[in-house]
Amino acid sequence: MPEVPRQTDDVNWIPVVGALGLVVTTGDKLSQRAEWDAFKVARLRVIRIAARSDQSVWDTVQLLGGPWQRIVQFVAGSGPGSWLAVIDGAGALRMRTPSP
Repeated sequence: MPEVPRQTDDVNWIPVVGALGLVVTTGDKLSQRAEWDAFKVARLRVIRIAARSDQSVWDTVQLLGGPWQRIVQFVAGSGPGSWLAVIDGAGALRMRTPSP
């Protein structure tokens, strides 16, 4: 993504991605205060993948690909950010309020 080079610190890419209106998929828990503050200010929309630490990239692709249409509908119905949803290992998607 040209607007955000690889290895950009979270607090620097979050505002850019939020301004573009994109939805982020991540395994990150947004547990740092600076990340959480940036998340709220940027009105970021995030789907956190709650997966095993040893999960392969292929397992993650399957986790997201299986319920993809449901994820698209969830995002469309969840309105503007900021919000955080979690998808678990079974593909269940639920809204969650993160805390630093």
